[in-house]
Amino acid sequence: MKKWMVSLLCLYSLFALFLAGCKTPPKDTKPADETPVQTSDNTEVVQSGTDVKSAAEKLKTQMLAARKKAVDAGAARYFPSELTVVDTAASEARSVYDAGGSPADFNRKASDIVYQYNALEQASVAYSTRKKVNDMNFADSDRANYDAAEQAFVKAGKMFNEGAAGKDLYAQMKNAADKYNAVLNAGYKGLAEKERDKVLELKQKADAVKTGVADKNGYASAVAFYTRANQELQSGQAEKAYNDYITAYGALDKVYQAVLKKRAAAENAMERAKRRVEEADAVAEKADSTVPVEQVEALAPVDKASSAQEAQ
Repeated sequence: MKKWMVSLLCLYSLFALFLAGCKTPPKDTKPADETPVQTSDNTEVVQSGTDVKSAAEKLKTQMLAARKKAVDAGAARYFPSELTVVDTAASEARSVYDAGGSPADFNRKASDIVYQYNALEQASVAYSTRKKVNDMNFADSDRANYDAAEQAFVKAGKMFNEGAAGKDLYAQMKNAADKYNAVLNAGYKGLAEKERDKVLELKQKADAVKTGVADKNGYASAVAFYTRANQELQSGQAEKAYNDYITAYGALDKVYQAVLKKRAAAENAMERAKRRVEEADAVAEKADSTVPVEQVEALAPVDKASSAQEAQ
């Protein structure tokens, strides 16, 4: 992919410089109105024939924003050469414009550069998502989308070589990224459902010993993670749901085990007390059987006063 983008963008840069140096619109010709451009973050780039300078300033800001998003997505790590080429094209476009170049020409070049940055952003997303899909062995979770994503990525490379517009490259690369993400979501959905079942099974055990009563706050916190995971799974955020189910299980198991430990300690204490009572009763019973009551009374001290009265 690097070779595709480098070759295309180098040619594009040379072509842009050629246009800037050799083609000057007639003085009495008004720049044609342009169709508003939508960037990847849905920010509209307004190119008005009556206010091209204002549009140019907006495009400067949007080029910086688009570049930041591309870098944040990993473009500097995955596609450093391509990023350098786009950076060079952006710098040259700004330099020509700042030196008094045509605002309309700058707007056309800058709009395409914004889309090139957007394409790099989506290429980075597609690359990292594809790696995760392969590392997790998720390809068969949604084979149709995986194959479609692979084809879309290859097609994007051909489009680079054929000199497609930045907007078209962005759309194609986003298509690949979206399909890889669909595969990733399908894979995590299966894992999340298994984790959900484990949490439900543990919750039944925890409820049976009234864990929610024994540790109200701990139980509520665990259930909150479980509830959020359910919502995430329903909204298609399977990876987040998977992680929250794991967190919910860990939190609930911790509370459950603590309650079991306390119950076991209480039951042991009761058992020890019961044994002490039983042992005391056994000793008393043994004493009765070993020394008759009559002998015990005979051995008792004699009250002399009482004995004298009885003699009279």
